Amino acid sequence: MIFVVGFSAMIGQLTLIRLVARNFNGNELTMCVAIGHWLLWTGMGSHFGSRMVKNKSITGDLLRLVVFHIFLMLIAVNLLPLLRHLLGISISEMVGLRRIFIWTGLIFLLPSFVNGMFFPALVQWTSEMKAKNPVHTVYVAETTGAAIGSIVF
Repeated sequence: MIFVVGFSAMIGQLTLIRLVARNFNGNELTMCVAIGHWLLWTGMGSHFGSRMVKNKSITGDLLRLVVFHIFLMLIAVNLLPLLRHLLGISISEMVGLRRIFIWTGLIFLLPSFVNGMFFPALVQWTSEMKAKNPVHTVYVAETTGAAIGSIVF
C-alpha cells in the first residue's frame, strides 16, 4: 500500500507539473509557483492528517483515501485545459502571473492536500501492523514507490 501511494503520488505530481509547464509556457517562474503550491498544500494536508490520526484510526479508510486521491488527480489534470477552453484562452496565449498563481493554487489544493494526509495515515497503519520502525518503513517504501513511479512516467 505504501509503495502504491508513493508510485501514484509521484506520477500525479509529475503529470501536474508537466501540464502546468505546457499550459503556462514552462518558464522557471511557473514551475516554482506550481511546486510551491504542491508543497504548501501537501504540508497543510500532512498537518491535518496528523491531527486526524490522533483522534481516531483512519487505517480502514486508507484504500478509499488512495482511490479518492487518484480521482482528484484526474480531475486536476483535466481542469487546467478546461479552464483555458472555457475562458477562450488559446494554448499559445501567455497568461499573467496572477492567473498562474491563482489557477495552480486552486487546482493543486485538493490533490496535494490529500497527498499530504498519506504520511501520518501510513505511519499509523504501519504502527498498527507492529512494524519495528514505522516512520522508517514508510519513508523507504514510499520513496521506492516514488522512484519507480518517476521511472515509469
